[in-house]
Amino acid sequence: MIGELSSANLPKAYGLTGWILEGDIWVLAWTTLIFSLLFPVACLISWTLILGSRVGW
Repeated sequence: MIGELSSANLPKAYGLTGWILEGDIWVLAWTTLIFSLLFPVACLISWTLILGSRVGW
């Protein structure tokens, strides 16, 4: 759906750069980057809380 809309609405002069900036590749890249940064942090926080509650911090 997003790919069809972004591909159909881009003017020809916009070219490949505009398609990458507006299209699914850019969204996928940012999502992957954000997820890869947040996932270890979330794991670390949750494990710290779990272990902290067990140890009694």
